[in-house]
Amino acid sequence: MSASTESVLDVPFPSRSVASDAIYHQVDLLLASSHFRNSKRHQRLLTFLTQKHIDGDMHSLKERVIGIEVFDRKPTYDLTIDPIVRGAMADLRKRLALYYSEAPHSSELRIEIPVGSYVPHIHWPELEDGNTSSEIAVAKAKLVLEATPLPVETPDVTTIPAVDRSRTVRRYLLAAVVACVCATAIFFIYRMSEPQRQNRDLASFWKPLWNSENEILICAGTLNGIMHEPVVENDTWNHVTRTRNHLDPNVGAALVSVSSLLGAQGKHPYMRIADTTTLPDLRRQPSILIGGFNNQWTVRVQSNMRFRISRLSPDASGVVDTKNADAPLGTFDFSAPVNSISKSYAIITRLNDPLTGQYVLSLAGLGSYGNSSAAEFVTTPAYFALFARQAPKGWESHNIQVVIETSLVEGKTSPPKVIAFELD
Repeated sequence: MSASTESVLDVPFPSRSVASDAIYHQVDLLLASSHFRNSKRHQRLLTFLTQKHIDGDMHSLKERVIGIEVFDRKPTYDLTIDPIVRGAMADLRKRLALYYSEAPHSSELRIEIPVGSYVPHIHWPELEDGNTSSEIAVAKAKLVLEATPLPVETPDVTTIPAVDRSRTVRRYLLAAVVACVCATAIFFIYRMSEPQRQNRDLASFWKPLWNSENEILICAGTLNGIMHEPVVENDTWNHVTRTRNHLDPNVGAALVSVSSLLGAQGKHPYMRIADTTTLPDLRRQPSILIGGFNNQWTVRVQSNMRFRISRLSPDASGVVDTKNADAPLGTFDFSAPVNSISKSYAIITRLNDPLTGQYVLSLAGLGSYGNSSAAEFVTTPAYFALFARQAPKGWESHNIQVVIETSLVEGKTSPPKVIAFELD
């Protein structure tokens, strides 16, 4: 590891300038919080990103460099096979969002990592909630008005019309300045309140599960299929083995996202493979079902709901709206070449299950990235807001189904798009 990396990660910060002192102080507050205290990996990542920002070393804020210097990857490691940086960044954004959503931290220096970038955006909040925001707006208005130069008038009977015009222009100018300041204040109040609204909506969605006194069960789908050993001369079918109870990588990615969110809330879920999960298991506590056809409990939950994943042919499945079954909302062809697949789908279902008497959250994916996209949707406030903004008032108390679509662009998944939802 280079000397510059060692100074960032293994020893205290270098001498602090006045301009960067506030950033160092804020990083200290974040690292000491419950969201970062027990995660060395995210401590190293946040420290690295902010130090490079302070140093002005934007060239180091790239996926490969971060993988090498923070996660000790080899310089030649394959970014497509090992997405550790992308996964850690997604989790870092969630931890930062959760930290700043707490009232004591709303007025602190903001450190944000925009989606699609590794460059920190560090800024002071423009306004705070409550009476303080209006006081700041008034103070700004007074500063602007006091700084506006007023024309010097010379009393003269012959110039009375000009004086009247000057006063009229001045009044309009002052009114325009006040209007601009008020509009700016409203804009910043909205901008600062939007993340808080998004966090509140996501918390409302999870509330029935978080409020349970029992542990949360995560029931994960398996990868049931055929695995081939390396082909050798005179190979026989003895080299082909049937696999069961291997965790689907797509399900595994979803499991990481969901577990991270639960951990940030002080919840410690336990996991079981779908094939070994019984109905009595589901009756003991709330559960999160991950997987589509590879999770029989997901299939059971969807059987009584409007949207479900169904077989359309031996080689294709689709997201079906039972109110219009002849027009699937999305289809997936299992026989298509992997490099030709451009879309994945998922059905997110949250309901109070009458069979188990417990709340159930089902993340049922269809396609290469369906399950992981569903997990990102229910763990990322900005993504979940795509549904919350469309849903009618009082949606929190209903059983919910949301259908999302995700596109694959240059090997990366796009933000999800809500294509249908139902409240029961």
